[in-house]
Amino acid sequence: MVASIRVLQIEDNPADARLIRELIAEGSSMGFTWEHVERLTAATDLLRVQPFDLVLLDLSLPDSQVHNPNEGRRVRSRPASHGRINQDSRGARFQYS
Repeated sequence: MVASIRVLQIEDNPADARLIRELIAEGSSMGFTWEHVERLTAATDLLRVQPFDLVLLDLSLPDSQVHNPNEGRRVRSRPASHGRINQDSRGARFQYS
């Protein structure tokens, strides 16, 4: 039995969060276990206590700009066990580590 990929999704728009989950589930035969939070501060708290295989991060979260601009850098700099997808207004980029 193949273990599911643990995904942390950080997205403040519920419709976007649902769309991403549906697109990934539809385009993959792999199993995913999802954890969804709407704020970067909640994500950093969660990342301190739980490991994830993949983090999907909305780079334009309200608290990433106002609360603490360094939080986004800390989340993006955490080691990924499988890969990392960075998406912004210019599109998505995948990095495998």
